[in-house]
Amino acid sequence: MKTGGSNLNEALSYDQASDLAIPSAVLVSRLQEISQRTKSRAIKNQISQIKKGKVSLGLLNNTLMESYRIHACAESYSLLYELNYKVFFLIIFNKIKFYSNLLDPKDILQDVFLSIFRYPFKFRGDKENAFRNWSYSIIRNTILKHLKARESCEITTDILPEVLEDSRSSNPLASLSDAESIQRFKKFYLYYLLLYLHVFDNYLSERAKKALLHVEVECKRYREASDLLGIKLENFKMVVCRARKKIHRHLNQILGSAGS
Repeated sequence: MKTGGSNLNEALSYDQASDLAIPSAVLVSRLQEISQRTKSRAIKNQISQIKKGKVSLGLLNNTLMESYRIHACAESYSLLYELNYKVFFLIIFNKIKFYSNLLDPKDILQDVFLSIFRYPFKFRGDKENAFRNWSYSIIRNTILKHLKARESCEITTDILPEVLEDSRSSNPLASLSDAESIQRFKKFYLYYLLLYLHVFDNYLSERAKKALLHVEVECKRYREASDLLGIKLENFKMVVCRARKKIHRHLNQILGSAGS
């Protein structure tokens, strides 16, 4: 529900969100700490490239993942998380939008990073986009695992392609309209947020408002949030589900009227 400019930029694509993750000066400082611990020549090369303004996020992610795999360097894993958690969340949120009443993207995100933490030996950094492709396969498999856990959920893999599209290798003509499309997206996104807040303020009960604030703004887990509201976990989930459906229904009605 935040409307800051950086949040709008981060919602555009995998690559654009990655580019905004950590300032170069901070990144260099963090990498220097890792270099001192691991004595990794690859990390030193990345520091040199970043100082020259030639950072490649694909290679940087590969190098950090290799550092974690070989040296079990916790700082490398931590930096990987900071560089990628927003990107991963956007991918997950987009892929499960048709199952938003069943799946929690935060739970999936947690399981994704847990898999990366547990199974670094499965990573093979032999290509520039190795970490990007490997992590996407983990995201895809984790989403499918969560869907399969829902016995009543009909699973379709059409929304989960096996390969994550690289927005930077798109048709050259597409770049001509990128700037205009981004500006149009920002305006629509702001308009959508204003409508969301209008519906939130005017159509939800106080309990529903508090429930959504706990899980969507304060990022509390369902059990913790249900305890704060003093209701059973299953009842809390129902409150959240109904609140989201009510918001979506009113938004569809408003946007449908605007478009007719």
